[in-house]
Amino acid sequence: IGIPLVLIIPVLALFGVFGESKEKVGASNSGFEMQVEYPSRFRYKQINPLEVSLRNTSSNPIPILTVSFDRSYISEFSETQFMPDVKDVTETSYRVELKDIEPGETRRVSVSLQGERYGLHEGTVTAVSENGSNAEVKISTFIFP
Repeated sequence: IGIPLVLIIPVLALFGVFGESKEKVGASNSGFEMQVEYPSRFRYKQINPLEVSLRNTSSNPIPILTVSFDRSYISEFSETQFMPDVKDVTETSYRVELKDIEPGETRRVSVSLQGERYGLHEGTVTAVSENGSNAEVKISTFIFP
């Protein structure tokens, strides 16, 4: 039983089962659309970006758009860096605020994540405008040795 298991590991590696991978998910509403590209699988201590793109699809400027990241998800990584910087941290989320997004304009939020804890980590990314419009996506990342 042990020999076939030892032989299958290199075959799985050839097919990229143990390699890095990224996923892209999106959500939209009547005022803006959000695309999130995140690492769905990577190794312990590697650094990968989580990128959020927000585009104003309305004909009016968006004065304030708040992007929230689940604190339970972010806390599974080390050396996290947000760009732009985090405005505040609550018990449940890290929040980044984007101001004065013109019609048709796209803004980005980037989070650098270093794999710290093995296993599957799940969370959500939510964007909420001042008028209450919101978009939410679920993300999950598997960190392996």
